[in-house]
Amino acid sequence: MTEQLPIFDLHTHSTASDGACTPGQVVQQAACQGVTTLALTDHDTVSGVAEAMSAGEKLGVRVIPGVELSVERAFTLHMLGYFVDTQKGPLVDLLGRMQALRLERTARMVEKLQKLGMDITYDEVRKFASGEVIARPHVARALMEKGYVDSVKEAFEKYIGLGGPAYVPKSSMDAREAIGVIRASGGAAVLAHPRLMHLPPDQTESLIREIAQAGMRGLECYYPKNPPEFTAWCVGLCEKYGLVATGGSDFHGENRPGQPVGTAQKGVWHPAGYPDCLLND
Repeated sequence: MTEQLPIFDLHTHSTASDGACTPGQVVQQAACQGVTTLALTDHDTVSGVAEAMSAGEKLGVRVIPGVELSVERAFTLHMLGYFVDTQKGPLVDLLGRMQALRLERTARMVEKLQKLGMDITYDEVRKFASGEVIARPHVARALMEKGYVDSVKEAFEKYIGLGGPAYVPKSSMDAREAIGVIRASGGAAVLAHPRLMHLPPDQTESLIREIAQAGMRGLECYYPKNPPEFTAWCVGLCEKYGLVATGGSDFHGENRPGQPVGTAQKGVWHPAGYPDCLLND
């Protein structure tokens, strides 16, 4: 009889940020998919972690406290943090400041949409956010409700995506700062979905080498939209720069269809002690 390999999903989102499922529902879906270890990594908040961990205890799923920090460069860079202190410390302080900036960003986006002639208000956007984070998918849902677009994808492509007429850039945070805050909060930093940075291979490797030297511990190699050859290339970079190869579904529920919990991990072999080996310097 073949031994069942553990299934890990170290990248998921809930209603605490821009996901469609509550933290408890995320864990419930993970349990149904046979996921044994799950990280809740909501954007710029840890407010859903306690609920997820409570659900994990009841359902037999190990839940790792996590977060996904947005790092602004000339391209999109997201840094995942695992095993972070969600009660106090540098990360909690940083997230408080980021929350205020997110609210300001959303208000500016709504103002731009209004100037484009759209009858939309901040309160109409806010009602789609179940947690403390208000993000662009919530703006998109409001646009859908008003009939201006037919889908979240269309809202991003026409109005609020990078380069769109209502796009507002995020506040700037350097990758080294993000790594430092995660480490100072007891966690391990991992670069999320490197392919989505849309950089040439040489620039991607140069960046990974740079932030690995700054204390990054892992690279998200296994991701639903990665071609096999890109995944293999990322695993090679991990071997080259002493990083841990991680993976996750980037689950958002119905807000991002086609990426169910556990999709990036089935059948993937991991070293002994994974994901705890992320903490071993």
